[in-house]
Amino acid sequence: MAEIYSAGTGENLDSAAREKLLGLLPLEEQVRIKGYRLLEDQQRAFLGAVLVRSVISSATGLQNKDIVFLRNENGKPCLQGAGGVHFNLSHSGKWVVCIAGSSEVGIDVEEMKPVDISLGEGFFSRSEYEALKKLPQEQQLERFYELWTLKESYVKAVGRGLEIPLNSFSIEIKAGEIELISEAAGDFMFKQYEIDRGYKLAACSKGDALPDRIIKVNESTLFLL
Repeated sequence: MAEIYSAGTGENLDSAAREKLLGLLPLEEQVRIKGYRLLEDQQRAFLGAVLVRSVISSATGLQNKDIVFLRNENGKPCLQGAGGVHFNLSHSGKWVVCIAGSSEVGIDVEEMKPVDISLGEGFFSRSEYEALKKLPQEQQLERFYELWTLKESYVKAVGRGLEIPLNSFSIEIKAGEIELISEAAGDFMFKQYEIDRGYKLAACSKGDALPDRIIKVNESTLFLL
C-alpha cells in the first residue's frame, strides 16, 4: 500500500534547528532553496526537500547520505538504485505532501484561490467543462479544484509531463466514485483527501492501494519517520 505524508509550514522551528536540518541536504539543494527570493517559497522548498528524503529513508531503510535523485527522460524525479520505490511531491499554500509506493504514484495539493472558471475550457475535456458549468455557481470553484488535482495526480503518476495534455482525458466523479476516461487509461486508482479548509488534495496510483488517511508530521520529527 502507498503511504501519504503531509507537513505544514506553519510550525516554525528555531533558526538553529532549521539550519541543522538544512545542513543534512546536499549542497546544491541548499543553494537552490536559499535562491528563492520569497521566504514562503524557501520554506516550502526546504520542507519538501526534507520531507521527501524522510519518506524515502523510511520506505527503503537508506540513510539520508545515500539518497541520490535522478530524473527520467521526461524530467520526473526518481531514486538512484532503488527502482522498486516510486514517489511524488506537491506543495501549495502552507502544505507540502509526499506519496511513496511500489508502483507509479502521483499527488497534487492546491489551495483554492479564486479563479476564473472559464479557464477550465482550455484545460479540461469538453465533457468535464460542460458538467462543471452546469453546477450551481457556488459549487463550481470546489469542483474546478477537484478536477484539477485529480488530473494533475494522474499526469504526475504517469510521469510523461506535457506529453499528456490535461484536456486529452476525462475524470468523472459520481457518487464518490472516481473514473478515468482515456484511450490509454491503464489500471489507475484515485482518492481524494481532506487536508485543510480551503485546500483540495488528490492522489493516484497504478498498482498500490491508496491509504485511507494521511500521516501528518512536523519539521522536528521529519528524519525520525
